[in-house]
This record gives sequence, C-alpha cells and structure tokens, in this order.
Amino acid sequence: MKEILKKLSEANKVYKHNDNLFEIETNVMLGNFKLRIFVKKDGDKLLLTDNKTTLKFMNDLYELKSVDVKKCINDILKLYNFNLSKGEIFSEISTDNLKSRYMELIICVSQLVNMYVFFDTPN
Repeated sequence: MKEILKKLSEANKVYKHNDNLFEIETNVMLGNFKLRIFVKKDGDKLLLTDNKTTLKFMNDLYELKSVDVKKCINDILKLYNFNLSKGEIFSEISTDNLKSRYMELIICVSQLVNMYVFFDTPN
C-alpha cells in the first residue's frame, strides 16, 4: 500500500478516508460528473475502484436494468478488463500496472458515463 500511495501522490493529491480507503484527486469532469477514483485494501488485495460513484450517477441517466444498457456496460467493462460487483467498478492493482490501470479506469468510466451516444440517434 505504501508503494502504491507514494507513486500516486507524486502525480496527484491522495486523501485518506480510512486505513483501507484512499481517494486520488483526478480533477476530471465528464459533463456534470466529477470522476472519483479510489485505492481500496480488500484483504490482501489492492483495488483501484470508483467506490460505486459511477453507477450511482448513471442511474439518473439510464435505465440500468434495461437489457441493452446492461450489455453496453458489460461490454465496456470487459473491453477494459474491469469488474463490477454491487455497483462498484474495480480492478486489482500492483505497482507494475498502476499507471496503466489508472488511465484505463478514466477511459472506461468516460465511455460509461457517455454511452448515451450508442442509444441516441445522431443529428
């Protein structure tokens, strides 16, 4: 955890919520959604997660139980190799893959939040 937090704090501010949850300041705005990324200790694993913030935001925009929306969400998560459990998007991380997984989470969440482009008819 110390190595992960050291690497993150070199590029971003890191805020401690508790001993097992730290928030990385991203300053990324996707429309009116502020992207929040967290590092969470889960047993002996370290996870990069959105801490359930993305789907909570998306719930106001999309019918999340719709078959088409579920498929789109699953396809995007699969493309970037992220997991979804109980509304939380996450991936296990290490010092070796931290930078790439961090950027991939930003891209993944960007596509999820803006997936309306797959459903609306273009002008």
